[in-house]
Amino acid sequence: MKKIIIVILILIIGIFLAKDLIVKTTVAAGIKAITGLGLTAKSMRVGIFKSRLDIEELKIFNSADFTEKLMLDMPKIYLDYDLFSFLKGKVHLRGLELNLKEFIVVKNAKGSLNLESLKALQPKKGGEMPKIQIDRLDLDLGKVIYKDFSAGAKPAVTEFNLNIHQRYENITNPTALIGIIVTRALANTTISELANLNLEFLGAGFKNTVSKTTQKIQEGAAIAGQALGEVAGKLDKIFSGR
Repeated sequence: MKKIIIVILILIIGIFLAKDLIVKTTVAAGIKAITGLGLTAKSMRVGIFKSRLDIEELKIFNSADFTEKLMLDMPKIYLDYDLFSFLKGKVHLRGLELNLKEFIVVKNAKGSLNLESLKALQPKKGGEMPKIQIDRLDLDLGKVIYKDFSAGAKPAVTEFNLNIHQRYENITNPTALIGIIVTRALANTTISELANLNLEFLGAGFKNTVSKTTQKIQEGAAIAGQALGEVAGKLDKIFSGR
């Protein structure tokens, strides 16, 4: 009897370890595939009895073409995942909460923007993207910083404190996910004008998702509506060819 109990305990521990490995590996590989960039995380904790993954201090870094190393600083990320989808090689998240402390947009000495190096925004160049389904995305966006190195080694720096809290639903591809984050970050800033940014690289995937998205903005309907209207206007011009 004692041996049976020991075997059962070993099997239970093995199942939990396998679950941890599957979830952590899938998420890390997914982030890498979507961004195409280097990243680090202080910790990734998988819930024992709940299908939840907590990530702390995730940082995504620019490629070697940029003097500024950091692109995204996300202190906390929470994922409510579907384990069976992970086992099938798909990423299905019932809920995703992104706490994005800083988003650093950089123009290097050659005039290239770090945003354009994000793999999900270059699907033709980046190859096949992982399949994802996000039922609900809660995005907290604190600060956006624009650094322009095109005029010399010392960059011109502009900061925008946004403190935005926003919800999106039914995101079905990586391009839409990254497009939402990028566009939401730029909507209340002058970075598009400062960087002479062409939004065409966001692609049709983002446009399709915008039409299906439910947004809950806590900062005030009037301000949010105006900001989203400006973004929608820009996207409409791009996709209509005007």
